[in-house]
Amino acid sequence: MSRPSLRFHRHALGGAFELRFPADEDASYVRSSLESVWDELDRVETELDPARPGSALAAANRMVAGERLRVPANLRECLDLAQRLAAATSGAFDARMPADAGRAAWMEARAGSWRLEGADLICEAPGWNLDLSDLARGLALDRMGAALREWGLGHALLVAGGNVALALDPPRDAEGWRLAVGDGEVRLAGAALASFGGGMPERMTDPRLGQAVPLPRPCRALAREAAEAAGLARALAAAAPAELPAWLDGHPDRGLWTASGERLGAAARLSGPRS
Repeated sequence: MSRPSLRFHRHALGGAFELRFPADEDASYVRSSLESVWDELDRVETELDPARPGSALAAANRMVAGERLRVPANLRECLDLAQRLAAATSGAFDARMPADAGRAAWMEARAGSWRLEGADLICEAPGWNLDLSDLARGLALDRMGAALREWGLGHALLVAGGNVALALDPPRDAEGWRLAVGDGEVRLAGAALASFGGGMPERMTDPRLGQAVPLPRPCRALAREAAEAAGLARALAAAAPAELPAWLDGHPDRGLWTASGERLGAAARLSGPRS
């Protein structure tokens, strides 16, 4: 029987973060790396936690028309990614969220706009809040994974909130890190897997239509980086099947796992039982 892996935990960005290392890793050396790794998480949370009144994201969500805000690196990276995902998914991913419920509020949020100009965020039209929660958790994992590699700790699994996982190199005696998915499991290495939906409530709002869509089972996405996987999983929940091949074109590391169970792209090559 294999020994249990080394595990370390921290609460941030509204959820639990976990680091797993192979049981044969030097535990004292791993612990010596943790301050640097948790520092990366703290920096992301400081900038991107909307519940912190002093965070850069909270300041962005208070902007009025014509206002310009200098944004720090982590927020800028999330905004860059949000723009790329919005373009790649024809608006199925949209970081703009309404302050109020209802279709009219959704349409107002979509009419609002912002743009990046160098290190500045410019509010062109208000009416929106930025929801970067999925991207923030993924970005935190990407930053933490890079810190671990700088310490020479390339065999690790990082998990955020139970719905985003970044697998670095697998344990030395395994083909991948084992992850529970539905009623089965997959093995993941050198990639990130994110899920969206399937909990309560079992529906989401399509950002393009402002209408609720049912989501009884999770949508999942695979990518090289955790932030991208998290954004794709969120977008997948609002997408039509005919849209999906274009998301994968030119991106061999991307995979999509729809709520109906269909696996596309890299997701079709995941090892482990199907569920």
